[in-house]
Amino acid sequence: MLDMKRFRPVPKALQTTSSEPSKAVRYLVILLLAGITIFVGGNLFVRATKERIVVNPQDYRLRDGFPVFTSADAYLKLVKTYRYNFGTTVTIHRIQAGESYWDIAHRHNISLETIIGANPHLPSLAATEGLELVIPSENGVLFPIDDAADAVRMLTRVGNPLSMRVKGDFRQGVFDLLSLDDIRFVFIKNAKPRIVGEALQDLYDIRMAFAVPVRGQFTSFFGVRNDPIYKEATFHNGVDIRAPTGTPIRPLADGMVSRVGWNEGYGLSVFVLHRNGYETMYGHCSVIRVAQGDMVTKNDIIAEVGSTGRSTGSHLHFVVKRHGQLVDPLLFIW
Repeated sequence: MLDMKRFRPVPKALQTTSSEPSKAVRYLVILLLAGITIFVGGNLFVRATKERIVVNPQDYRLRDGFPVFTSADAYLKLVKTYRYNFGTTVTIHRIQAGESYWDIAHRHNISLETIIGANPHLPSLAATEGLELVIPSENGVLFPIDDAADAVRMLTRVGNPLSMRVKGDFRQGVFDLLSLDDIRFVFIKNAKPRIVGEALQDLYDIRMAFAVPVRGQFTSFFGVRNDPIYKEATFHNGVDIRAPTGTPIRPLADGMVSRVGWNEGYGLSVFVLHRNGYETMYGHCSVIRVAQGDMVTKNDIIAEVGSTGRSTGSHLHFVVKRHGQLVDPLLFIW
């Protein structure tokens, strides 16, 4: 027989029944309900109080999934009223009479690529007096997105995702689900744009295929100008880029050196033949680093900036021809 004295009753504090949930479960349910209440209430509150960014879909077009504005008025209004962090400081510049985009880029110490990328409404590279420009405070890509995933996609296009990062308030919060903004802005520092305004995209693609021979200030452009030496209107067959004596000069693209030496008023000069019928000339050099027949890449140094020949100061005179016909070099460099 069993000895019932050996079995002690379980204390009431330790007794549980299947019909009564434990305190832990009750607390979990309470927390879950509180979380749902906060989430729903927060979204309803933000929806009632937030002024959303609303953009007419007709004011932009999606290209490769990225919104590219076609309306200058809508784009500038969006920038001027944008209340979030762009990822960089942004100002508005109104083009003055006689200004060029190169003047503006030099004044703000940024590249022309940065200006083109931040202004998809530009109709051409001929500056129009009174046109307003969006000017980032540093070199990089400023662009609108309609989805946070676009920021990551663009990062993989413009550079190394491991060395660059996306800046700006482009992530929409958990309480914004009922009041999402149509557009947010993103900035990627020291990157070059890959998608620009429709009017300039073809020209920009050409530019990206070539290298700039010298980084400096454009002082004279292609076309008729007042000659600084003869003081009369003459045709200028290239562009002049001011830079200190000794600044390295690199070719526009890979090619073969066709001629080097003294070239009348252009002093020491280098001529390079490229694919597709292009030929370039680099004048007023102080030193020539290559010889006729050398094969060069756009990363090689072929000469150094100087002031040889008929020149008023240290600069590069750069000429482009295609199939023997002069072409405006600004189609390829800026």
